[in-house]
Amino acid sequence: MNIRDIKIDSILSDMDISRVVDRIFQVGERKETTAIAWHTREEIDAHYYDYSLKEMIDKENSLGISKEDFLNLICRWMLLNKEIQRIGEKRGGIMDTDKLKYRKSIEQRNSLWVEIEQIFNLASIPAHFTSSLNEDAARLVYQELISNSYLDEKTPENDFLYRLGVIDMPDSNSLLKWIKTNKTTKGIIPNKKSLLNFLSLIGISDKEISDKALKFYFLLAGEKR
Repeated sequence: MNIRDIKIDSILSDMDISRVVDRIFQVGERKETTAIAWHTREEIDAHYYDYSLKEMIDKENSLGISKEDFLNLICRWMLLNKEIQRIGEKRGGIMDTDKLKYRKSIEQRNSLWVEIEQIFNLASIPAHFTSSLNEDAARLVYQELISNSYLDEKTPENDFLYRLGVIDMPDSNSLLKWIKTNKTTKGIIPNKKSLLNFLSLIGISDKEISDKALKFYFLLAGEKR
């Protein structure tokens, strides 16, 4: 769920809401673990965020709201959106008996959205590059880059999506390791030109593609940070 795609009248599932709240209040170090899949009962790879109480308090203070209060806020907003949708979709249009309730629900929804949007803006980490890809397309590109040895296979998928400006939060703050080589680099040194071409192909402007940006977001294998 990309926070930037959420609008005032969006209809979110409980799972969507959970992901949004977790992403906004995410703090701590990401650590790998295992879990039991509820549908297959098989052990699967998973992760969690190891954080201190101080980190959570600092996060809540920076946003001006607790995680619990924000969850209640976004759930109230969503219930109002569902009620507005339910009344608005009645056959024959909105009945006179529903007009007052419909209008009040919109007013309350709009008021809550002002608070929610403010939290979204405070929590948003500026996207780095601005790709023309949507999230699904970017995930396919990520798989292709890994399988064709352009990108190091240990690169977290969400880090890649974040660096392209496709999602709002990465899994870590690590640089992306570009490992593609060719005859020009004699199969030893990663080819910077292939990275520049890739960024151009996915719709990133020349203005954004600069040496400074590349060094901040990508690590060419063999270079020092």
